[in-house]
Amino acid sequence: MIPQANAKSIASIHRNLGLSMFEEGQYGRAFAHFSLALTLEPALKADLRDIYLACLYTWCDKLESEEKLSELFVCYEQAISSYGDSVDVHFSLANQLNRLGHIKEAAKFYKKCLVLDSNHIPSFHNLAGVYNKLVERWHFRMLNDKVRNCAYKQAIARKIAEGHLEILDIGTGTGLLSIFAVENGAKQVYACDHSPVMVEIASEIFQKMGYLNKVKLIEKTSTELSIPNDVPNRVSLIVTETMDAGVFGENLLETVIHAWKELLVLNPNSIEVSSLPPSCCIPQAVTIYAVPIQSAYLAKKYRYCKNQPELSSVNLRNFVAILDEPYDSEDLRRLSNNVCYLSKPVQIITANLNNPEGLSQLYGMREMNSQVLKVACCGRVDAIACFFKVNLDENIVLSTSPWTLRVASCWEQAIFPCVKPVYVTSGEELSLNVNCFKGKVSVHLPEEKITEANKSLQFSKLLQDNIRLLNDVELMNTLKTAAAELSLSHSPSDTPCSILDLSSVPILSLLFMHDIQKSRGIRCDLRYFTGDDTVQNFVKLYLEDNKVLPLDLKPFFAEDLFSFFLQHEEMYDIIIVNNLVLPDGTLNDRMFLALPVLRKRLKTNGIIIPEKLTCMGQFINCDWLSKVSSVVPDSENEISEIATVLNQYQVPIHCNLNLDSIEYDELSFEFELFSITTIEASEEKLHSDISVSITRTGILSATAMWFVVNLLPKMSLIVSFKSSESSVDQSACLMMPPCRVSVDSMVILNVGLEKGLLKLTMNPGALP
Repeated sequence: MIPQANAKSIASIHRNLGLSMFEEGQYGRAFAHFSLALTLEPALKADLRDIYLACLYTWCDKLESEEKLSELFVCYEQAISSYGDSVDVHFSLANQLNRLGHIKEAAKFYKKCLVLDSNHIPSFHNLAGVYNKLVERWHFRMLNDKVRNCAYKQAIARKIAEGHLEILDIGTGTGLLSIFAVENGAKQVYACDHSPVMVEIASEIFQKMGYLNKVKLIEKTSTELSIPNDVPNRVSLIVTETMDAGVFGENLLETVIHAWKELLVLNPNSIEVSSLPPSCCIPQAVTIYAVPIQSAYLAKKYRYCKNQPELSSVNLRNFVAILDEPYDSEDLRRLSNNVCYLSKPVQIITANLNNPEGLSQLYGMREMNSQVLKVACCGRVDAIACFFKVNLDENIVLSTSPWTLRVASCWEQAIFPCVKPVYVTSGEELSLNVNCFKGKVSVHLPEEKITEANKSLQFSKLLQDNIRLLNDVELMNTLKTAAAELSLSHSPSDTPCSILDLSSVPILSLLFMHDIQKSRGIRCDLRYFTGDDTVQNFVKLYLEDNKVLPLDLKPFFAEDLFSFFLQHEEMYDIIIVNNLVLPDGTLNDRMFLALPVLRKRLKTNGIIIPEKLTCMGQFINCDWLSKVSSVVPDSENEISEIATVLNQYQVPIHCNLNLDSIEYDELSFEFELFSITTIEASEEKLHSDISVSITRTGILSATAMWFVVNLLPKMSLIVSFKSSESSVDQSACLMMPPCRVSVDSMVILNVGLEKGLLKLTMNPGALP
């Protein structure tokens, strides 16, 4: 035991050594000295806090880069022992765990941050991000699909009544199909899932329902299972719902082929299994249908549509989207006013899941299978839409057809884009090339048809979000007007203009450079951000086609804008950050944090574009939002039990929202949540209370949100991102739980903004 006086003296020595080492950049040794000083003399905590935490973060970043993870976590243990009440320490540790893939552990420390400070908005957002990684959002849609649930329950009950008493549930998720099996008399259920989180969730649900003795959970994919190591013997029934919008996208074919080979009883007539009914699979068959569609909404996602008179004075090439996946998915029922079906649907693939030989042939199908359909009306083929019919047994059928009234709503339709337009006429025969090699469905028009329709055109590629931007008529019109105003206002006339453009595509800079060179003969210096080669190619083609001659052109790529500014000291007349709002409808926190730094790079009288950013909101009641964001308890006991567990993983923010495509009740007028002038934006936290008048009685389930930007100072050049035609989606903040509000009452909403992250909280005292 060191005497107190000596402890203080020794602590002071280590404190000074730590400061010296820190100044020399020896962060590991400095951290060790600081830690020892705090252990000997806790009273130093306040004095050393800032430099100790700076040392911790710098040293741990170095340890992470050198993959010395055990040392890294020891450092955080020491930091928490000294600063256990520090949100910053717990938040930094959570971020380290998140980056390293320790998602569940990260969630634990984000939660701890919110215990220490319930208003710590970065932890609130990062915890939501972690929940999104742990539990896929489609689980909520599936569990709220009563048509699907009822059909599976009936099909499983029928098979058990036929004598299938040992069952394998493949991709069990929350365990719903296993629960159906146990409730209907199965003696033993084996349930597998590759996700450790979903296995843990299912285990908790089974425990609540008293089914752990009837269900054996296995944390593996079904193709990793073996007999007798995982399952003691072959089973006579497998149940699975590993289907996406394109049916086979979750490896359904491979899964069922393997099950027939390794896990299902093959010969029910042998002596040891003579009492079993014939082995089978639920579902037993799937049929896929295809139909060509015309949709301006979809076309604008996949190619630049040259229908904008505002841009008639400039030349823009034919640009098409780079597609990461062979198909997207859309709920065509919600886009019914924006879709024209050009023919009757045609059957393209049929798979009997109880015929393993046929499945193997389909899985290995390399050659294209051509399907011919007759065009019913003239139009432009923007995509091939596919839906499916699944036979769970001989009598029970689910359909994802956009025309079916009693539809399984958890699935959307698969959309195979036609990025290059093809026009068809009524009565014409149209061929579709279909392939299912390795279980991956592919549907497209014959290449010769596409080539013939576009033989005089040349196409260049852009990312899909940038295609949407070019097709945003309101935005492009406003940018064109802004470019003209900038070219008139720039002075003096003989001075080149220097521009820094951090937008995803520097379209405003290019329009401005075109206008000011054409009208005043002034050339510009442009430094622009490029996330990929397609943006550089776009800029090159624009400059060539419009004969724009920049004085200097410098593309740059920088993950860290602050590092970029440390390396470059240029000052600018115009700085453009037209991506302060991300395409998913949320704030771009990275750009938001850069605004104070950007201001320092402006020349005298320089401007930042946009001049102002406003976030608008409106209270709504939306049943659809509730069902895609949480499990809604109902009269079915198993769904209610699942809800109590899975709803712990709810997230309050729903992005990529198209308000025009969903049904909702407006419970208030539109109101302003916050407004920021970019030239004055700071890193300070914003907290404000706003009073909102309720205009209609109902259940307040969410606040719909969208952004409005004003481009130039002293001018009203406004773009609203509320329309479905916008290149930026809307978002919603869910009220958890929803509450009933009455007309003419007032609700107080707390708006929090920190580091570009938004949080809305209902004031409990303000509820009617």
